[in-house]
Amino acid sequence: MNLVRALCAVAAVFSLSGCEPVYEGPQLSTVPDGLAYTNSIRSSRLPLPDRRVLGQYAYVAPGGMDWKTSVTISEYEGLSTRAEVEAVRDRYHSRYGDRLSRYGPVEDFRVGGRPAWVYSADSLSGGKVTRHGLTAVVPWDDRTFSIEVSSEEEKWRNREVQREIASSFHVAKKGRFRPVLLALLAAAAAVGAYLGLRRRQA
Repeated sequence: MNLVRALCAVAAVFSLSGCEPVYEGPQLSTVPDGLAYTNSIRSSRLPLPDRRVLGQYAYVAPGGMDWKTSVTISEYEGLSTRAEVEAVRDRYHSRYGDRLSRYGPVEDFRVGGRPAWVYSADSLSGGKVTRHGLTAVVPWDDRTFSIEVSSEEEKWRNREVQREIASSFHVAKKGRFRPVLLALLAAAAAVGAYLGLRRRQA
């Protein structure tokens, strides 16, 4: 029975390790408390407005009415460059800077273990910051993603916390480990049945 336990234990590790995501596609590993995933969203003032948008996703409070904290993910056609990210950031700064928004410099960053760029993007009201925001842009295979973290809540306004959220972005695919998991479970069941038959025959 030790072999059966070992096979079941390995299968459990695969099940609990996060190898099989709940859903496919662009998502975060670190999600602010109370937010739910949705792909029914359209946002303006995109970090890459000159590129064709392939999809948009977000983490928001259920019901869509409370936007105190949100994370918006946009997927674009093709690979962006740092120069493109800086050009858009400068364009927005010239148009909205110090009146409606405040933008920080573009910095090197890593998202999902890949080279990326990041800058702060805060909202202003009456000259005061009302929301702290962070925008990250990462080329990913043959496309590009932007991750916009924005919050007026103290817990999620922290720059390092927002960086951690953005850096946890990844594109998940279901089924990658499912054949292995099913094979392990089948092997455990077969060995268990065989040992049970041996005991009945003894």
